[in-house]
Amino acid sequence: GEGGKDEKIKKMREKVEQTQALQQKRILRELEPKCWEKLAEQGYFQKAEDSLNSAAALECEENGESERYARLLHAVGALYDFRSNSDVTGQQQALSIVSAKYCCESAKALRVIVSARGDTCERELTSLLAAVLLLRGRSLCNSA
Repeated sequence: GEGGKDEKIKKMREKVEQTQALQQKRILRELEPKCWEKLAEQGYFQKAEDSLNSAAALECEENGESERYARLLHAVGALYDFRSNSDVTGQQQALSIVSAKYCCESAKALRVIVSARGDTCERELTSLLAAVLLLRGRSLCNSA
């Protein structure tokens, strides 16, 4: 009867929603941190920020504050730095402060990784930490 039909439709909808959620997670897992550059060039700042933040949240949930997590946060910081440098609305200081905040979080995660690995830490990771700290410093200067 009607009840069975409603239940069948409900189950189908749940299956579709579950499939969509799994697809979204797969997309976020494959998201390249540098994707913000192309999106920002096209003016899609919010889409870039939302995508990077969602990918970072998923990464942190699944793998903790990993190197990828730090790279994603650094990318959000770089996005805000880009926005602050091209800002004409008087929001440059505020954007720079947000950039510095993301860089601070990224650096915190990287420091933990670097100290845990000790001597086996790759040059690439220490250069990333240096780049994050440099961007944080620049953002703090821009916000003054």
